[in-house]
Amino acid sequence: MCSGFEEPIDGDGDGMAMGLAYIARLRGFLGEQSPLLNSLFDAETYSAVNAEEKASIRSGVQQFFDACAEAMAERLGGGGGDTALLARILHGTLLGCLTYDAWLFPEDADRGVVDAAILRFVSVGSGFAPPD
Repeated sequence: MCSGFEEPIDGDGDGMAMGLAYIARLRGFLGEQSPLLNSLFDAETYSAVNAEEKASIRSGVQQFFDACAEAMAERLGGGGGDTALLARILHGTLLGCLTYDAWLFPEDADRGVVDAAILRFVSVGSGFAPPD
């Protein structure tokens, strides 16, 4: 399971509530782990670490996304290559929105409204929800 996300998300089966709970949990996780994530990014991008060390960093990140893809496939009752790719795109979108939150959204933005818009975007884009 994705590290920090072992416990089930409580939403009583309501997709929107579960999605918002997941985004809130991911937002908290990123907030707690931001120094580590920034260090990984810096090491990958700017440091003089050798190719083997960079591959090790990527391997750890790939393991995280593998676990997320597996969890997503489990929730969807199946899986395959498309689910794994979709999980990576979905998490990349979420990570981008949450990591660059201060750049993307006004400081006084209602987090609930922002999270609902992010969820709507990834839900429609992934095919989990029909467009209006």
